[in-house]
Amino acid sequence: MYMNFLKRHAIPLAIFFLAGVVIIIAYQSGQSARKTESMLTALSDSFEERFLLLDKALDEKERQIVSLKESGFIEAEDFSLYAETVKRATVMIVDEGEVKGSGFFIDSRGIIATAAHVADAVGGSFDVQTVDGRVLEARVLAKDSVSDTALVGVDGKNFPAVSLGYFENIEIGEEIGIAAFNRGLSRILIHRGVISAKDESGGVRQLSINAFVNKGNSGGPIFSAITGRVIGMVSSRQTDIPVEKLITLPAGYSSGFAIGGIDPVKFNVDLYNETVKLVGDVSQVGIGFGIASEHIRELQQKIK
Repeated sequence: MYMNFLKRHAIPLAIFFLAGVVIIIAYQSGQSARKTESMLTALSDSFEERFLLLDKALDEKERQIVSLKESGFIEAEDFSLYAETVKRATVMIVDEGEVKGSGFFIDSRGIIATAAHVADAVGGSFDVQTVDGRVLEARVLAKDSVSDTALVGVDGKNFPAVSLGYFENIEIGEEIGIAAFNRGLSRILIHRGVISAKDESGGVRQLSINAFVNKGNSGGPIFSAITGRVIGMVSSRQTDIPVEKLITLPAGYSSGFAIGGIDPVKFNVDLYNETVKLVGDVSQVGIGFGIASEHIRELQQKIK
């Protein structure tokens, strides 16, 4: 009887048996795949962490070698060589034909760092212009308004990219350079200065630099004259006209007379305030502020 049953249902039973085997194998394969994926992720994180530690140690060694260069035991690098390397990686952020700020390649595959307030100033569609004159369509990949950092992406490969330095290795008084667009000149210029101070507030690492920072410099790289690494990004500048110098008319002020419908007191106060603002806007007192490269690196991790 059992033999007859098996003969009659041999094919369905075989299919049922094979399906069970396939389900078991698929389940085991799924478990194995998940374990493999978890192991690969852990290895990737571990290797990335080790790479950053080794890269940071390398940055420290590069700085130690400076003393040997100064002693003549090793040929010293020229500031102009570092400046040219960083300049090639620097771009202008352009929106509807107007340059809004600067940026720089941190990855040869088309990832650009810039300031968040520069990214805010451009529309959903904008361009970047490279030093060699190429105009590339760009898009915002990530942004952190707290640290004033943003990442922009363009299509392409083999772009000249910078190496990032480390906040802990920066020394007060260290000589630095800035590569950035300067409004009115339509090209990337190099400025030179020193690190005036290092600060950390609210989790944001900032640099004060004694170097001319002009309109259009926001998002430009700040690089070390010792190692050539980019240690920060220009975020703002200080003007020599404090707000306290502006004149404020008393609350409820009302003119007692007017000439041709114009209040001469209010007119002169407004003219004075606008003049003060203009002078402060174009003045160069040599004080600028930058965001440490760590914040760029942290943002880059989020898009991987």
